[in-house]
Amino acid sequence: MALKPANLSARIKQAFRSDPAQAVQSLKEIIAEVLTLVETHVPEFDITPYRANFTRIRPGLGCSSARTLFDRYGFIMMCV
Repeated sequence: MALKPANLSARIKQAFRSDPAQAVQSLKEIIAEVLTLVETHVPEFDITPYRANFTRIRPGLGCSSARTLFDRYGFIMMCV
């Protein structure tokens, strides 16, 4: 890949070795960098809806939602 965030591979690997809260923050930073790269190098592509979706606040999973995920997929990523 010619254009990518700096140290992308190492940063992704580190995110999977980090505690969940730090990993989420690291991955958010990578996504923000990707959006900026697209905005800079492909200006004709409108990233507005992607940036809006990226910045919206999502509700956390309750344990009942997590139970549904477990029943459906056999695993839970996080139950808070």
